[in-house]
Amino acid sequence: MKKLLSVFTVLLSAFMFVSPVLADTFEKASDTSVNVFGPLNQYEGIDSANWGSSVPAVATWVHPSWPSITGATWISSAVETETPRNNTWRLFSDTLNLPECAANITGNLIKVTSDNAEEVYLNGALIGSDGEVQTTPVDNQEWSTVLSYPLNGLTVGSNSLKTIVRNYASATDDPHANPTGLIYRVEATYSLSDRDGDGVCDGTDNCISSPNSNQADGDGDGVGDVCDNCVAKANTDQADSDLDEVGDVCDNCVNVSNIDQADIDKDGIGDVCDRDNDNDGVENEIDFCGSTSLPTLDSSLQFTAQWGVHRWHYDGLNWIQQPNPKGKLSGQTFNIQDTYGCSCYDILEKLKSAGLGQFGGHYKYGCSSSILSDFHLDLSDGVLDGSYLIDTVTVNSKLIGGVNSVVNLVSDMNYRFDVTGTWTNRAGETVDAKYTTMNNWGSYVDAPAGGFPNELLDLQINNGFVDWGTYSAAHKYSRAFAGNGSTVNFRVFDGDVATNTPNPGWYGDNNGSLTVNIYAEL
Repeated sequence: MKKLLSVFTVLLSAFMFVSPVLADTFEKASDTSVNVFGPLNQYEGIDSANWGSSVPAVATWVHPSWPSITGATWISSAVETETPRNNTWRLFSDTLNLPECAANITGNLIKVTSDNAEEVYLNGALIGSDGEVQTTPVDNQEWSTVLSYPLNGLTVGSNSLKTIVRNYASATDDPHANPTGLIYRVEATYSLSDRDGDGVCDGTDNCISSPNSNQADGDGDGVGDVCDNCVAKANTDQADSDLDEVGDVCDNCVNVSNIDQADIDKDGIGDVCDRDNDNDGVENEIDFCGSTSLPTLDSSLQFTAQWGVHRWHYDGLNWIQQPNPKGKLSGQTFNIQDTYGCSCYDILEKLKSAGLGQFGGHYKYGCSSSILSDFHLDLSDGVLDGSYLIDTVTVNSKLIGGVNSVVNLVSDMNYRFDVTGTWTNRAGETVDAKYTTMNNWGSYVDAPAGGFPNELLDLQINNGFVDWGTYSAAHKYSRAFAGNGSTVNFRVFDGDVATNTPNPGWYGDNNGSLTVNIYAEL
């Protein structure tokens, strides 16, 4: 048989799968959508202008010996060969469109079988040929062989597939004796790389982890707004030193995590970094009203009458005292540090909440000097409880004479002694201000073993026995005391209870101390 049989089959192997979008398959078979140029009576390159204009391919007459390919159609420039007696060349042009999201295109093959000769080009590059397309023909029945060509250069988007087919001349005018045609099928398996499924390929998606089909990027830094840790300012590197999901260029506290970006005083410094959150001049550690909006101030609307004589209010900058009708002041001064960042209204609310009074007159006319002074003293130990710490005494159990307070307790002023701690002796006893145990407080007694009086080993005040109350597992006991104008003495008593005489020989084996905090009651 003198007829050229050109059978062209393309197989594109699978691509690496890119999660999480499904793998897909591209298929393209020869049909009448292919464009064909010619026939020409001489060879021309694929880009030659001599090919002229193309026409749509047609389904050509099929010789009984030609193989079939599933889904593909034998095509040519005409149903029957126009000039079967002559050498003729035809150029077939097709386009292979792979999705923009196709990724990892590797290991592709094109399988070709033909009768006589063909040249195959992908994107302008020759990828294989069989037979004599340009030289003197030798009919080796190439249609019976199948060759594999590497399909290098297949990319996403549009790919040009062109085939030049030569039909050898034959000593006949019968088109059925020397037919011509082309058949092929292209298959490509690939992975769509669109992790967030927003229709924008990962390679161009400015936020591959969250859907954003509109690709909004307000600051123009190449990071989509839905992924950008700082939408208002460009930050391509997305630096986030404290890992709080707020980019450093936007973060009001770069080195301390604060995802809420709280900034009560609106000074641009996050509260977790701001040493004075409310900008009242009192640092957070000692600001008892640090969460109030600023400036902290008293408004006349908060009070039910005009400011009273010598009453105080805070105007946001200073404590102001109302003068008497003659314009005179009391001579006292206060600042916002004295009141731990609190205004008069704040102070009254804090005192009332602590159960320290109702202060009706102060809500009406403003704060008195004594209220401000007492509030300052009360909070000097960090606790608002109607008292303030004035001295701490460490009572060594070895000291027969006990230990005196440093401060004098003012006459007619009330105080509270809080005692804590335990000590031990050679007899294996552990003792607190009143109670004794021999088994690590599994059980306890008011008096040491051996029939001794209850008062033995108790903590004395001014050399006198006192009742420290019921047992405390925390070993903390309290006792009220009225000041007498002098210091106060605390002593662990170890001696003759009946005569209240300490025994010097008994103190030597005592170890440890008790701690007494002295509070002045307001």
